[in-house]
Amino acid sequence: MQVQSGIAPIGRVEWGTHFCHFYKSAADLAETLVPFFKAGLESNERCLWVTAAPLGKEQARAALNGHVSGLDRRIASGQIAIYDHAEWYARHGGGDPKAIAQLWVDTTEEALRRGYRGLRITGNTAFLDSGSWDGFIDYESYLREAFEGQRLLALCSYDAERCDADAVLDVVHAHDFALARRRGAWEVVEHASVKRSREALESLNTELEQRIEARTRELSGALAHQRMMTAELSHRVKNTIASVQALVDRSLRGGGSFEDARATIRGRLFALARVHDLLAAADWHGVGLRELLEAVLAPYNGRIRRAVDEVWLNPRAALGLAMMAHELATNAAKYGALSGREGGVAVLAEAAAGEPSTLELSWRETGGPRVERPGREGFGTRLIRRIATHDLRGECELAFDRAGLACTVRVPVREILATATACPHGSLH
Repeated sequence: MQVQSGIAPIGRVEWGTHFCHFYKSAADLAETLVPFFKAGLESNERCLWVTAAPLGKEQARAALNGHVSGLDRRIASGQIAIYDHAEWYARHGGGDPKAIAQLWVDTTEEALRRGYRGLRITGNTAFLDSGSWDGFIDYESYLREAFEGQRLLALCSYDAERCDADAVLDVVHAHDFALARRRGAWEVVEHASVKRSREALESLNTELEQRIEARTRELSGALAHQRMMTAELSHRVKNTIASVQALVDRSLRGGGSFEDARATIRGRLFALARVHDLLAAADWHGVGLRELLEAVLAPYNGRIRRAVDEVWLNPRAALGLAMMAHELATNAAKYGALSGREGGVAVLAEAAAGEPSTLELSWRETGGPRVERPGREGFGTRLIRRIATHDLRGECELAFDRAGLACTVRVPVREILATATACPHGSLH
C-alpha cells in the first residue's frame, strides 16, 4: 500500500520504506523534512522528529510551524513529537539493533491502536563519530529489513560534507534509496549497482537450485548434475561479483564527482546485464555476435553501421566483447564521433580462415572531432586491452588517427566459440 512522502521528487512510496537524504545545510534539511512531516500530519499519521545540528529542536519546530496549521495542538495531542538527539538517545540509545528496531515496530503498533494511519520518523546522524560509523551502518541495514511490511516511513539525514565515496556507498546500501541535491535540484539515487547485481545473482542461484532439486525427485542420476550446476553457478557468481567490484573500484578512482562515477558504473553494469539476459535466454549455451552487438549498441541505433559475420560466442567471450563494445561506444559518445551530430561508426567483424582461424573485429570512427592521443591511458582503454589479450588470448590495436579513433581486435576463434557439451555451462571453463 502506498503513502504520500510529501517530497516532490519521490512522490508516493510503499509503507515500510526506509530511505535517506544527503544535506549540506539547515535549509536543505528544512526543504526536505518539513514537507515530509506536513504530508504525514495532514494524513493523520503519528510523527517523530529526532533533530541534530545544523537544524536543532527549536529551529525544526519553527520551520514546521510556518507550514502546518495547529502545530501546538498537534504537539499537545501527541500526534507529533520533536526531540533533540541527545534527549532521544538518552532514553532509547545504546540498545542492540534488534531491540531498537522492535521499539520502532512497537511505536508503530501503538500509533495504529490510537487511530493513526501509521508512523513517520526521521533522525539526523550528525552526532556520529568515525568510531561508531560501521556499527551504525549495520544498524541501518537491519532497520531496512525490520521495517519491511510495517506501516512506517523512515527518513535518515546524512551530512554530505562528512561522507566520502565509501561512506556514500555504505549509506545507499543500507537504505531503499537516497535523495541528494544535484545542480540545485533534489534527485533520487538508486541502490548501489554492486548490491543490485549481487541480489540478482543470488536470486538466479535460488531459482536454479530449485529447478535442480525438482529434477532430483524425478531422476535418480540428478544428484551429480546438481553438484555440477551448483559449483558452476558459484564459479559464475564469484567471477561476476569480482568483475562488478573491480568496475566499481576503478570507476570511483576516476577522479570525477559521485554522480559521474554513478553514471559510469550504471552504464558498465547495464552492459553486463544486457549480455546476461541474452545468455540466460539461451540457458548459458552461448549467444550470437550479431545479437550481442545489437543489444549493447542499441542506444546508438542509426549512428553505428554493422557488417558482422555470425559467430556463436561462449559466455566468457560474450561478456568480454560486450564490455569492449560498451567502452568504445561510451568513449565515442563522450569524446569521439558520436559526440556530435555528423559523426558515425562502422563496426566490421569477419571470421578469417586459416590456422588458427581468427575473428577480426574492427571499430572505425569518422566525422567526429579531431582525435589526439591522450596523455594517460584511461581505465576503459586498459579494460579493452586486458579483455583482448588476457581474457580472449588475442591482440588489440588502438590508433588515435586525427580523423577518428580506430580499434582492431584479433582473437583466435577457438577462444570465443561456443561448444556443444553435455552441460550447457561447460563452455565457461
